Amino acid sequence: MDPDKKQSGPGPPNRLLVTVGEACRLLSLSRSGLYDLMSSGALPYVQIGRSRRLALAELEQFVSAMRCGR
Repeated sequence: MDPDKKQSGPGPPNRLLVTVGEACRLLSLSRSGLYDLMSSGALPYVQIGRSRRLALAELEQFVSAMRCGR
């Protein structure tokens, strides 16, 4: 089995980075809303050439920090 295709439960394969489109789907946000969060510094990203990628770990931390009732 290809290790890149290996799943550890529901969600995307075990990867460190996702595209902006994938992050939008994961967070249920619009592209412009996600770009606003990235440009404000609320959501860190990695720039590779002209492409931006977001770390899954950063997305999880962002959601945890935004949760109400904690």
